[in-house]
Amino acid sequence: MKTHPLLIPKNVILSISIIGLVFTLVGSLLKLSHWHIGVITPNILLSISIVFKLLSIFVVLLDIVKNPIKNKLMWIIPLFFVGNLVAIIYLINRGTHLRKAIR
Repeated sequence: MKTHPLLIPKNVILSISIIGLVFTLVGSLLKLSHWHIGVITPNILLSISIVFKLLSIFVVLLDIVKNPIKNKLMWIIPLFFVGNLVAIIYLINRGTHLRKAIR
């Protein structure tokens, strides 16, 4: 079976996913505590994190659909609910899943 490469290189999209997760956590913490760090407001951090998260979720979703991975629904459904965390786990384990699919 033929496998397709990622739309964006793995190390780049993994970095984007991790940065999106960190921005979400920091932005949520700042929002809950009503803190502002100069011009950096929680809304700005959360807006940036949404862009990063959507980009990583879109790339991972495309990769799951295009490649012959077993149990696609097991990856797609949690991707919509816990998006960024599932995207990070998938990207780390992507090689293993593709090797299993080729066999």
